[in-house]
Amino acid sequence: MIVGSHVKKSSDQLKHLLSNTDIEAVEFGVKILETPDLLEGYIQDLTQQVEKLLSEGKDVALYTSRDVVKTNDINQNLSISTQISNSLVQIVQDLAIQPSFIIAKGGITSSDVATKGLGIKKAEVIGQVTAGVPVWLTGEEAKYAGMPYVIFPGNVGDVATLTNVYEINKTRKG
Repeated sequence: MIVGSHVKKSSDQLKHLLSNTDIEAVEFGVKILETPDLLEGYIQDLTQQVEKLLSEGKDVALYTSRDVVKTNDINQNLSISTQISNSLVQIVQDLAIQPSFIIAKGGITSSDVATKGLGIKKAEVIGQVTAGVPVWLTGEEAKYAGMPYVIFPGNVGDVATLTNVYEINKTRKG
């Protein structure tokens, strides 16, 4: 699971997920962007953490810290958001272990992980896991062909919806 959205609803859902499941939490601390020379090594460390947990058969929630790194410059704020998204994408690109499914939380996060991280060009929409949350089966060209990919917008559902979607996918993988 990848949670990039930091809107209140996403933050509440993430908190509920981490408090009510056995999913392993890996936080991407966005303040690392303040020291760009450390970013590449940080991304490699997080990738290794995620891979280790996946190799142990555990489910992982990779999420951005709830901090908001902001300036008074709108263009610089967009650049920061892009750097965060690109960092999450790089972790997905660098994974050597295939997860059994991916849930991406947040509009930009879902789009970037799908197209840039997984290289999805075609997918079959196989339904909705809950209202407003579609599930794709990734195409043959994707990094992980034939894998369920859940697109979970930031402001959809109630506090327990992310947990429920995770539990449904966890049950299906087993």
